[in-house]
Amino acid sequence: MLLTVVVPACRCARYLPQLFASLDAQALRDFEVVLSVERGGDDSLELCRGWSPRAGIAKTVLDLPCTGAGGASRNRAFDVARGDYLVPLDGDDWLDPEALKALADGIAAASEPDVVNVAARVVEDDGTGGLTPLDTIANLPASDDGIVLSGVEFLRRVCRHGHCKNHGALVVTRADYLRARGLYQLEGVPSEDSEWTPRVLAQADRVLFLATPRYNYRRRAGSVSSMGTSDILFATASIGIRLAGFLATAGLPADVRRFLGNDALSIFNWYLFHRLYAKRFSSADRRRALAIVFADAEAASRYRSLWQCASRWKRVAWPLVVLAHRTGILFPATWYFRRFYYPLTGLLRK
Repeated sequence: MLLTVVVPACRCARYLPQLFASLDAQALRDFEVVLSVERGGDDSLELCRGWSPRAGIAKTVLDLPCTGAGGASRNRAFDVARGDYLVPLDGDDWLDPEALKALADGIAAASEPDVVNVAARVVEDDGTGGLTPLDTIANLPASDDGIVLSGVEFLRRVCRHGHCKNHGALVVTRADYLRARGLYQLEGVPSEDSEWTPRVLAQADRVLFLATPRYNYRRRAGSVSSMGTSDILFATASIGIRLAGFLATAGLPADVRRFLGNDALSIFNWYLFHRLYAKRFSSADRRRALAIVFADAEAASRYRSLWQCASRWKRVAWPLVVLAHRTGILFPATWYFRRFYYPLTGLLRK
C-alpha cells in the first residue's frame, strides 16, 4: 500500500463528515486511513468508528487520551501506519478528489523521494457554514512544480522566497525515512509543526515539490493555530530552544542553519513583541516566556545561538532582550520592535 492518510482528530466532530466525504471521493482507489482520535468531549470518536469507507479504503481508529495538541496522536498513527508514505490531514480539513492520485503519480515520477512538500489552499470558515477561499500556502513558486532537490538545497531555495511555511499539512513523508531518523513530533505542545518540519526537510536526501493546492486548510476561530491563550507563546519559546539544539548538532551548512535559526527566532519574537499580540498576552506572560529561553545555561546558550542567525537590525535588539530578562523591564525591547524593526522590515519588503 502506497499511502496512509494520518488524521489527528480532537473536538472536530462537526467537520468530520466533510473530511470523510472527501476521502470517499478520491480518484485513487486503494489507500489507508488512520483516524487518531483524542477524546475531547464531542462525538469525534463515535463518528470515526461509524464511518464506513468505500471499497478500497482500509480504516484504523485509535482511541487516545486528550492532550489538546496533535503531536501525540500523529506519532501513534506514524507507528501503526502500513503505507509507504504518510499523508497529513487534520480533522477539520479536507482534500480535493484528485489529491491522493496526484500525490501517488508525483511520487512515482520522482522515484520515491523522502519528502513531498505540497501546497495548500486556505479556506476561511465563518462559523455558520460559509467557506471563503483565501490564498495558497506554498514554500516555492508554482513554476517549481515537480522539482526534486536535496533537503539542504530545497531550504536554500525556500530562503530565496521568504520564510519557511512550517505547516505539517504540507509535509508528506516516506514512512521508512521518518522511522529510521526518529522524526517524531513534540507531544503536548501546540505549534509542534514549526519544530518538526525543519528537521524533516533538512535531513532529507530528496524532496519533491508539488505546487497545485489540493489540500484545503480550514482557518477558523477556536482552532489550535488561532488560539489566543498564552500556551502558544510558551510553546514557541520551548520549540525555539529545541530547534536550536538540532541546528547545533545536525551538521548543516552555515547558510541553512542561519535561515532556520532566524525563522525560529522570528516566530518567537512575533508573539513576544508584535503589536498584533499586545492585548492577547500580558507582560507577565511575556516574562514567563523569556524565563523559558533563559531557564539555565544550556537554554540561554541555545537561545543566543538563534540570535547569531539573525539579521543585523534584529541583532541590535539582543541587549534589550537580555535587559528585559534580567530586570523584567520589557518596554525598551518592545519599543524597538514595534516602533522601528517591524515598520522598517515592512518598508523593505515593499
